[in-house]
Amino acid sequence: MLIGSGEGNLALRDAVSAWLGGIRRAIVGSEFDAGRRLQRVTFVENDPRKVIKLNAILLEQKKHHESQHFEIVYKELDDTQTTALKDEALKKAHEELLNNWKKELEANQPNPDAIPSRVTLSLDPDKHTYRFGAITENASIPERDTVIDPNLVWKANDELAGEPIPALQLERGTFLEGLLMPADLRKQLYGPAPLVMMLDSTTARIHWEMVAQPSLDSSPLRRPPTQSGRFEYADGFLATSRGFTRQLRTTFAPPPEPPPPPQSILRILIVADPAEDAHLPGAEEEAVTIAELFESYNNTRKDLNSTRIEVKRLFGPIEATRTNVLRELMLRRYDILHFAGHCVFEWKAAGNRSGWIFNVKRKELLSADELKRIDRIPKFVFSNACESGVMPDRAGDRNDQLAPSFAEAFFNRGVANFVCTAWPVDDVAAREFASTLYSNLLGVQKATASHPADGAVAMHEAMKRARLTIAATPNGRSTWGAYQHYGNPYFRLL
Repeated sequence: MLIGSGEGNLALRDAVSAWLGGIRRAIVGSEFDAGRRLQRVTFVENDPRKVIKLNAILLEQKKHHESQHFEIVYKELDDTQTTALKDEALKKAHEELLNNWKKELEANQPNPDAIPSRVTLSLDPDKHTYRFGAITENASIPERDTVIDPNLVWKANDELAGEPIPALQLERGTFLEGLLMPADLRKQLYGPAPLVMMLDSTTARIHWEMVAQPSLDSSPLRRPPTQSGRFEYADGFLATSRGFTRQLRTTFAPPPEPPPPPQSILRILIVADPAEDAHLPGAEEEAVTIAELFESYNNTRKDLNSTRIEVKRLFGPIEATRTNVLRELMLRRYDILHFAGHCVFEWKAAGNRSGWIFNVKRKELLSADELKRIDRIPKFVFSNACESGVMPDRAGDRNDQLAPSFAEAFFNRGVANFVCTAWPVDDVAAREFASTLYSNLLGVQKATASHPADGAVAMHEAMKRARLTIAATPNGRSTWGAYQHYGNPYFRLL
């Protein structure tokens, strides 16, 4: 085998010459060579184009080595053999051309199973330095520093979250991308491969979902129009143009998990609108929609999958008390916990604690302290919760530490995947996002203008589809970027 003579390596002539030269030195001139000879050397090559070249090279080498007392016996290819090889070479070249065209076409299409690009980011506040590193499918990029005043970044981040108009969202997202992204890292993030951002609790405050997707286009704001019925800037943002997942760089954040083993029952706990003095319109309606979606799976997919789904509903302040919720979580195993209600970050009235609100007057929270009593925390938690006192159209009033701190608290208890909102979302958009996410994870989705009904998909693809779904609606155009996923991009429910 002419190892090392592939494209971009050793020339075919050099490889053959080295083999024959080595054989000559091993035989000619030795005191033991009298009457000895190598009976046969076979070069193995499956590319007909190289076989034709080999024929010419061996004829050259035969003539060259005669002057060095080394006789090579070689019978060259006849016309019939040469013609057959040329025909085979044309056929092979044609196949390679078609395969290359196919690869070029596929390279421009999203591949949900593609190897993700992973970007690490940390902030040195004393030096005003954001430190980026990245590993892609094809390259490892050394750390690059961006020196910029963090206060400028936080201001740009606030303006991005508070912008309700998609065209201006893209403008502000492009501005934030330009402020932060090193130039050589930007080049590595072109394309549709999933992206995993590995963040600390500070850099997780940046709304990366709404940062502009780096583009080869010199004018990133001039995006081609998308199909009718779709979000017109779908190709413009990191979290709508590709799968996008966050991972927290903490001592207790778990590593990505393998797919769950087959099991006969998937158990879901849905908690909705628990605070009687902080009623959240639409929360119970969302919970009913989600519960019915899960329960319908048992009928729609019963012939395709042996898994059955059990749903426990705790709706309203009478059923969804703190004791009822904790009792369920402590005494029974649940795979998914879905919460729809109010939450708060560092509530002074409750001793600067953060968590889900169960009663405002009595200062009742379900926080990380209570979760510590649970031995078998669900592996997937969806906190579709609104920050108390902040309205959906007032995203600028949000606390940007809420989502990262919630994620840290849940990861501390062993949650492997956590979905939450960075600011309040309209009731209709919240319900639509949750139902789209779960239907894609279960594989019971209906075909839309954006996506076919193609069965169950991984978490990063389900999140992208859910964001695009609400971004194309009047209720979700200003809040699609609020949804964040922390965990494993390839997590699947089944």
